[in-house]
Amino acid sequence: HSYNTEEDRTQCSNSTVSVHVYSKDGYEWKLGKEQPYTTQVAVEHHGGSYTITVATRERPKLLFSPSGSPSHLVTAVCSAPSCPDGPPTGCVDCKYEAWDYTLVSPLVSSHVSIYN
Repeated sequence: HSYNTEEDRTQCSNSTVSVHVYSKDGYEWKLGKEQPYTTQVAVEHHGGSYTITVATRERPKLLFSPSGSPSHLVTAVCSAPSCPDGPPTGCVDCKYEAWDYTLVSPLVSSHVSIYN
């Protein structure tokens, strides 16, 4: 993960939460130009939709369909949408003061579904 500490540290909606680094040979690494995911998550719940802001998204894992295709992204997230009295490192360390949970996002849609 890469974190930008020059931005407004109290508003997690603008936090840099991830960076894509890749290598074809395991020796020479390149930095991607865009974050693979952000702190803004579109949610569909009981027919409505809205956006939530999380402080962090960490430990990404992929789930695969029976055919072997990636189907879901699983990340650990911190529920804090802002961190006004938090540490000087900003939203990245709000996770020590807010609820954390696992977020499962389908890759076939730009929305996250929550089923009760």
